[in-house]
Formats: sequence, structure tokens, C-alpha cells
Amino acid sequence: MKDLFPLKLPAPPAMEADGGARLRRALISLVGRSGLDGVSTLRSTATEDGSPHPVHGQGQGEGEQNLRHALFSTAFLGHSILSTLLAFVPLLLTGCQKQNPSTANYPDRSINLIVPWAAGGGTDRLARFVADALQRRLGQPVIVVNRVGGSGAVGHSAGALAAPDGHTLTMATFELSTMRAMGISKLTWADFVPVAQLNGDAAAILVRQDAAWKNLGELLETIRQEPAQLKMSGTATGGAWDLARSGLLLAAGIPVTTVIWAPTQGSAPALVELLGGHVDAVCCSVPEAVSQIEGGQARVLAVLSPERLADFPDYPTAREQGVAYDAVGWRGIMLPKGTPLAITRLLNEKLAEIAASDGFRQFMKRNGFAVMVRGPGEFAEFLRAEDARWGEVIRNAGYETLGQNHDPGPRAMPILLATLLVLCLVAEGYLSRRREDAPLKCGARSAECGSTSWMSADAVFLLVALVIYVVAMPWIGFSASTFAFAGAVMWRLGTKWWLAAAGSVVLVVAIHLLFVVLFKVQLP
Repeated sequence: MKDLFPLKLPAPPAMEADGGARLRRALISLVGRSGLDGVSTLRSTATEDGSPHPVHGQGQGEGEQNLRHALFSTAFLGHSILSTLLAFVPLLLTGCQKQNPSTANYPDRSINLIVPWAAGGGTDRLARFVADALQRRLGQPVIVVNRVGGSGAVGHSAGALAAPDGHTLTMATFELSTMRAMGISKLTWADFVPVAQLNGDAAAILVRQDAAWKNLGELLETIRQEPAQLKMSGTATGGAWDLARSGLLLAAGIPVTTVIWAPTQGSAPALVELLGGHVDAVCCSVPEAVSQIEGGQARVLAVLSPERLADFPDYPTAREQGVAYDAVGWRGIMLPKGTPLAITRLLNEKLAEIAASDGFRQFMKRNGFAVMVRGPGEFAEFLRAEDARWGEVIRNAGYETLGQNHDPGPRAMPILLATLLVLCLVAEGYLSRRREDAPLKCGARSAECGSTSWMSADAVFLLVALVIYVVAMPWIGFSASTFAFAGAVMWRLGTKWWLAAAGSVVLVVAIHLLFVVLFKVQLP
């Protein structure tokens, strides 16, 4: 510490911990309670050469001694606070360095791969294959973490707000291109660093084998002539395939409401509804319906892709039939914004190896996933175009508030912390004024608390504790860090330790309910 702050002070005599209180009592001892103003009195007790005037009256020696002790106590307090802050600088620098690692020691611990959807689904299966392949290539465990909720917002938020050190990946999905426009979350692809797209499933329009429509044009003409008579399905309202059919109708100049959308929990139940005659058409990917197609139960009228599908070249595109429209549901690996470029390049290199392997191709074909590989730059351009495309479709379809959940965005937590700090400082100021009239017992900190100034040691303690709290939160989690911070602050302000602990538990639970349950925001 002497290298950072070379000031050397002699060992202080026995004194009270509160320099402000000691100074106040010393001045009273020198000039009396009814004397002149404190500053004027202090000046009047010194001659031009700086030596003190002899002050007559009882308590003079004690007052001078108290004054020296008070001044020394105040200086020592300032030195201690400054030393503490300077000592904390290396910790901050170390924390910054940990968040900007190089590929020389990356990865140095296990990696989390966040999946915004439930275990067992298509995205989860793809993520687990990728995690196993990455683990073999990186030499560290890659753990799949399912963070479900908020129509994908919870998992995507957890990935975007993670430490940008390459140890948290996100298997992002198509919903990231739509959730802001639909009011689900304020997140977009720009809150991430795109690493590699691995999958892209084009939507397709399917009907029963015995349906009267032989091509897409005939189906669209029936929709025009018989508005609100036909039913379509494929996913939940506002899901990927609902938006795909909405965009197709808009591109063909047909209002979205001319077709009744029957929401389901996915393509599988929608195909059951189609074969049972409960809906007239289904919008989903071809691989999802390959069993029904090959079994002669369903027929593809059009695929919504720029070109015919490599694995299904017999099915015409919508563009070939006069409707220039594409719709692709995608999956890809992303990193938090701010991740070092070297880590992005390394992961892209490993993911490219995986995507080029025979095992990956066989896995994708077995699960009905179309392979669509893009690197960071091409992936980012694709996502930028998707953002614009789906924003327009959602506005025209009237889905802007369909998924609204009042997400306050990533700035909500910093604002809450700043508010908490202001409240703590206000409480400190109030308690300081109370101490002037009625000294409080302070336990192990001091035998007695006298008057304190507004920017006292308690206020500095709050500032330092807040910085430690912000630094510690990404490492030990929201619950533990908030409990420790709130408990320490309440204890410092005079609350009994057991009341401080109980209050901290209540605060942690309240914030969890507010952000996670009500706002659907993932906390660190």
C-alpha cells in the first residue's frame, strides 16, 4: 500500500473513532458552547506566526489536546478512506482483465450454452449435439442450460447479459428477430456477437393429399374469394410459422385476417389437425412433415425460400409461383456483446469444423433440420435483414403488442441500484442528524457515536460496497451478492444483524418476483 500512497503517519494516540465528533468537543472545550462561530474562534486562537494564543479558563490544556486528537482523527479517517479506495483499484483492474481474456488461456473453465427453450425440443437437441462436439475440441466441459420463459426472452436475456468472456454461449433462435417488434423484449441481435448460423428451415405451405388446390396460386385465389372461411395452423399465435403465413398473405396483397389462424403448440399437432380435416392448410418446414408427405397424406404447395431445397428439389418455391416472399426459421450460436474478437474467431473456427463433419450432417438429417451455415459477418447481415423484414410484417399484421410483457430492458437493474444508493445516502443523512441530538451505541465500531457530517465514513462505505456489489454480481450471482450488500448496508446504518439479514431476504425475494416473475427479465 505504501507504493500506492506513500504518506506515513505516526501511530495515533488513543482517540475516538469519529473525528468529526472529537473536533466538535475540542472546540467546545476551547471556546465554550456560547463562544464565537467555530471557524472564527479557531482562527482567533492563533497568532500571526501560527502559535496559539494562551486561552484562559479551566479546561484549556484538555481542549488543546482534544483539538490535536480531533484534527489527527479527521486526517487519519480521510487517509484510511483514500487508502481503501486505492487498494480497491487493483481488484477492479483484475476484474476487467478477467472479462477480456485472450485465446492463450481460453477456455480456462467450463462453458455454459444457454438454450431459451425447454429440454427435449429441436433447439435443445441441436444445442446438446453442438455442446458435445465443442467439448471435445475445446478441452473443457460445455454445459447446456435451459432458461425458458417469456416466449424466449428469459433465455436470450440471460445470454446477452452474461459476462463477455466467452464462457457463456447462447443458442439463439428465430424469435430474437421478432421479440422487440412484438413487445416481448427490447433485445435484438445487436445485443449479441453473432458467431455462426447452423440451421435454417424454410417455411412451406402444405395441404391434404386430396385437397382441391394443386398450387399456391389456387389456394390464394380461394382465400381472396372466401375471406375468413379457411383455417390454417402450424404454431402458436405470433409464432414463426404464423408470421411466415402472415408475410406470405401480405406479399400477395391479401389481408392477414382473411384466413383464420388456429393456434397449436407446434407443427406436430397442427399436422394432426390437418389430416383430421379440422384445418385446411398448415405452415411449417418440410422436414417437420416429411413423414406425412412420404406417406401420401399431405402435399407441398410451395416452400418459402429463395431457391428450391437441396434435400427436396421437387417442391416449387413461392417465387416461382409469382409471390416474391421468403421465410426462414434459424438457429445459431451467439456471444454477449463485448466479447473479444479472438474468442469469436476461435469459436467460429471450431463451429465451422463441426458443421462440416459427417456426424453433424447425419444428425441434422435424422432430426429433420436443414443445414444453413453462415460465419460472423454473413450471419450479422442476415440478422439485420431479418430484423427489418419481420418488423414490417408484425406491424402490418397488428401483432405489435401481442407478446407485450413490460420488459424494462437491461438498464433496469442499474437504475434500481442507483435508486437504492440514493435512498441509503438519504437514510445516512437522516441518521447523522439524529446522532447530533441523541448519540447512538454502535457496537464494535465505537463506544459512542457523536455528530457526523453528511459525507461521513458511512456514506463512503455505501459507495465502496456498491462498487463491490456490482463487480461481484456476475461471479456469485444476484441472490448472494444482493443479500450480502443489503445486509451490510442495513447493519452499517445501525440495524441489528438479525433484522438486517431478514430484511435482505425480503428484498431479494421482492426483486426476484418483480423482475423475473412480473417483468420476465433474467437476473444475473
